[in-house]
Amino acid sequence: MKRLSVVLVAILLIAMVAVSCAIIDTALLGKWGTVLGNYEFKSDGSLNINIFGVAVPYKYTASAGTGSYWVEGAEIVKTEFTYAISGTTLQFTTGDYTVTLEKL
Repeated sequence: MKRLSVVLVAILLIAMVAVSCAIIDTALLGKWGTVLGNYEFKSDGSLNINIFGVAVPYKYTASAGTGSYWVEGAEIVKTEFTYAISGTTLQFTTGDYTVTLEKL
């Protein structure tokens, strides 16, 4: 029984580490914006969205043109997005809303 408990704890720890490792497309890293605000993608999986001076911290994952983001601490409510980068321009789409951002 003790051995089973140790194995279960080990599996749980491995699962927690795997979930916490965000998949990050390095092409997204940095600050992108418009005159209305900006999106800052960080290598630790943090995403700060600042619109009209109101900043909200998120976490995100992104790879190969798709990803998701969520409010820190509320991982069960994720917003899916797609993106395309061409030079210094980022097309960021969630649902029916697309924003064009320039690298800052």
